[in-house]
Amino acid sequence: KDNWLTRYLSDVHEGPIEFKQLGVAKHVVRETTVVGTVDKMSKSMFRMGQYFGWKFKQGSDEEGMTCIEEAVNADNIKEKFIHDHASEEWHKFYKENKYDCQLYEIAQSAWRAQIQTVIPYKIQITRVDPPDEDER
Repeated sequence: KDNWLTRYLSDVHEGPIEFKQLGVAKHVVRETTVVGTVDKMSKSMFRMGQYFGWKFKQGSDEEGMTCIEEAVNADNIKEKFIHDHASEEWHKFYKENKYDCQLYEIAQSAWRAQIQTVIPYKIQITRVDPPDEDER
């Protein structure tokens, strides 16, 4: 299906979509998600783990990141990237998925912004329920 992510995030699964649905999808990405992308899979998974408070069964964060990278590399994600944006293949893909291509650029921007704005779970908890003066 064309523009499947824009359709999914804007909840328009059938028929044509327009710029309005892209706006809804952009809002969802910017305001309600912890962004992860296939081209940054390991770092995305690590960030989500920090945000949601996932813990590695054993070892440090550095060892955990190594484990994530090994798992991602072993899985051999078969995403196809079209590197030549002047090619006929790219033009066909873009024509069919122009809203998703624009949404991808927004997701990349949000991913970079979340480096500074995504607060790890450990810090979230201390802000919600700070220890009493007696507990310090």
